[in-house]
Amino acid sequence: MECKDELAYSYSRLGTAKYISKAIGIYKDIIDAFPNEFTWKYSLGLTHRRAVHGNISTSMPSRQPAAKHIEIAAKYLLDVALNCPEACLRGRAYSQLAVMMNYSEPFFGIDSRRIFREKTVLRLIDEAVRHSPEDAWTLSETGFILSFYDLDKAIVQLEKSLGLKKRALTFHQLESSANLESCCLGGVAIELQIQEIMRTRFFLVILDEYSSRNRSFEFILNYIPNIFTYKSPRVLIGLTDTASTVSVAHKTPSAILKMSTEMYKKELSYLKGITSIFNVKDDDLPKAKLAMIRDKIEQEIEEDESNKEEVHRRNLCTWLEYVLGELNKAKLRNEEVMALTENLNVTALTGRAWIAWETGDRDIFNASLTILEECTSSESDELLEMESKAQIVWVWHIEEK
Repeated sequence: MECKDELAYSYSRLGTAKYISKAIGIYKDIIDAFPNEFTWKYSLGLTHRRAVHGNISTSMPSRQPAAKHIEIAAKYLLDVALNCPEACLRGRAYSQLAVMMNYSEPFFGIDSRRIFREKTVLRLIDEAVRHSPEDAWTLSETGFILSFYDLDKAIVQLEKSLGLKKRALTFHQLESSANLESCCLGGVAIELQIQEIMRTRFFLVILDEYSSRNRSFEFILNYIPNIFTYKSPRVLIGLTDTASTVSVAHKTPSAILKMSTEMYKKELSYLKGITSIFNVKDDDLPKAKLAMIRDKIEQEIEEDESNKEEVHRRNLCTWLEYVLGELNKAKLRNEEVMALTENLNVTALTGRAWIAWETGDRDIFNASLTILEECTSSESDELLEMESKAQIVWVWHIEEK
């Protein structure tokens, strides 16, 4: 049954109506067999919540309106919130109810008093925090919604969440709350342009205008080093693609650097590299971007201290070959990585999927998804790790778009 659960989770993360519908069907079968398993009820509630998206609800085979998915999601999430013995899961269920109620009522005209059992958004937030006061994820989710009602309290809650666990999304939510505070004070001293970077949700923040006298500017600046944290060449590629399309004054790079004395040296070097793009002529921009990515990969190869050093090094070399435009070498090198790992572990399978995406090899994409489904539907003890699944299905989802 756990294998079916993993398969349902993978389908739910694909995001299209076809796979969301499959995930709902599998989760319902699981719950029919195990009606007291609240983790799966929680997952089913989240999946129905995802079906509310306009591009999904209108294409679902069941043809149910978005409002119906909200009602079903609320039913399962309330069951978890009221009856689950695990406090953390109760808190998370309340947090998702708060998120859903906050955006659903104005747009879908639902009978929120009946569906959410007379509870308000603020009441749901309070319940979430009461049940999960030390859960960073719950505090982050509810903290952002709270910013629309009580800004000061939201900032305190988001800061507590960061104290428990640092998440890029929480830094973004805290920055958004601070920006909202600045606007409420009447001075548009800072204009923040935020672009979501691929699946990892790292954010590029450009400060077009600033005033060092504005306390909100200093408040936001404290969180910039954490926003500028890049973990892979793929993220850097996405980042430079976004940066090249953002309109920004030439004074911005130097303005940021002057105010960034507390940044980590490594993060600051990334920031310098990114902002230097704006001083490059348009004709030279692709070359400059590739050079910057190449330098980043070479630096990681040199500094690599991972336990799987040889595998990781060859993965990075694969990326370097790709950046240099030598796609055939990249494919061959990826085969070397797979030969080293000897089995379909995280490195091998995700590495193959990434190269397949970049080189447009649809056959490898299909093979990756097939392997994923076979592994999650078998009784094998060597199931793929969840992170690997999330990466594979996400790559497939992007390609499908």
